[in-house]
Amino acid sequence: MGYDKEAFVVAFLNTKNRVIDHEVVSVGTINSSIVHPREVFRNAIINKANSVILCHNHPSGDLTPSAEDISITERLKETGNLLGIRVLDHLIINGINMSEIYSFKTHGVLETPKTYNTAKSVLNEETDYNFTKATNKQSVVFNVPMQEHDYPLPDPDISIADRNSYGYLNDEMLPLSQERAAELFEQDLTVYMLYEDDTEAMAFDREDIDNHSGLFGIEKNDWTALQDYEELKGDGRLSPEIQEQLFLESTKNAFAIYQLKSGEEYRDYRFEGLERLQNAGLEVTHENYDFIYTASIADFNGSVNSTLNQLYEQFNINHPTGFTGHSMSVSDIIVLKINDVVSSHYVDRFGFQELPQFLEPAPLVPDHFLTGERIDTPRGCFSLTSMTKEQMAAAGYGYHHSSDDGNYHIMGNGTRAFAIKNEDSYLRTAEISTEQNFNKIDGILNNQPTVAELEETVKSGGTISLLDLANAVQAEKREKRTSVVEQLKSKPPQEKEKSKKAPSVDAEMER
Repeated sequence: MGYDKEAFVVAFLNTKNRVIDHEVVSVGTINSSIVHPREVFRNAIINKANSVILCHNHPSGDLTPSAEDISITERLKETGNLLGIRVLDHLIINGINMSEIYSFKTHGVLETPKTYNTAKSVLNEETDYNFTKATNKQSVVFNVPMQEHDYPLPDPDISIADRNSYGYLNDEMLPLSQERAAELFEQDLTVYMLYEDDTEAMAFDREDIDNHSGLFGIEKNDWTALQDYEELKGDGRLSPEIQEQLFLESTKNAFAIYQLKSGEEYRDYRFEGLERLQNAGLEVTHENYDFIYTASIADFNGSVNSTLNQLYEQFNINHPTGFTGHSMSVSDIIVLKINDVVSSHYVDRFGFQELPQFLEPAPLVPDHFLTGERIDTPRGCFSLTSMTKEQMAAAGYGYHHSSDDGNYHIMGNGTRAFAIKNEDSYLRTAEISTEQNFNKIDGILNNQPTVAELEETVKSGGTISLLDLANAVQAEKREKRTSVVEQLKSKPPQEKEKSKKAPSVDAEMER
């Protein structure tokens, strides 16, 4: 085609900023072309592109971007963010003098990641400005020089320039020395061994790190996530629940301090010895306490009791920065995690008393989950609880009978009985066996198509929904390994099931 019409071209780049393909998306009139996000990102998905560069010509020779140029760029940028495919730049080429180029990024029209400079070359060699489809699939390094990062690198002794000189050029990987790699590996971060041929391999154990003589790396996303976490932690913006979870899942020796919640209902518990509480019929339970503070134990001397005494002294004489509770006193709880073994200790009037059940989840009580509905059966009227059959069984309730329509089960413990929904229907069984893990078990088979299925649809000439693309890409990403911080934030607390046998129900129960 000639240069008398406006044409829109998209270049697809991999994680190393290499052009893997390009496509003429649209050929328009003398002064416009019609561009739809679906057409731009369809082949980006198929090519598994990490980013794209947009490019179109102005046959008039005027490089000034039109309002439509700016609008479509913003729209494509937002779509790319949704799909996880970055728009690095949008280039306008002078249709009369093709050496003249306008870069949206250079002129601040398009905000892009700070790790990239403006692209000065415009695919002239790689994509051929005649917009003819490339016949070879050779990987070409796109000329996008990288700037130094404006945030601290994980290893101050090694720069990006050192990494590039070494022969590894992937900007998504931040360089590490062997010593720093070992430190981050011990923090449960994924560390890679880098090689001079621009390849990498994941380190699975400490021996891998010790045996590799070259550079190491950590993915940028993992490092920035860790930075975000440290910032949140330093600002005290992590919820106590997340802090507790991180403490319990840490691989380091650490301790945590719990103190009774404020409120008149805890008056009888506060500052009382354990024996006195037990004699009064009061239990020390996790739900009565707030998670106050946690820190690592730098040097464990092998004695739990000595460690407890040191902590008691420290939190009475010299409170560390960030500690917001009162001086340690009777009724406080110290939880230790030593060599992956967790133990809970009650600060008593004399010494410490171990509480093995402190971190055990409180048993579920049907009364706490009542829906307000009543279910009539030939044997009476029963309150409906939202607990599942498995939860009821764990709480000591056994099956008694079902409603006439089969929609509800009645479960009792010999004294009391409650109604629960019968979820053992055909549809639920089908859902459990076929529903994708990112959908709910909600009585509807609502699976989303996968990226592979959408690719096949496109290849066969069919049309696909942009929303389906976004959902499929996000679902696929969730299946891949996330950073350690993201794992810890998203992982639900582990529940320990009690081996409690549900009694048989053979007598009249309270209705």
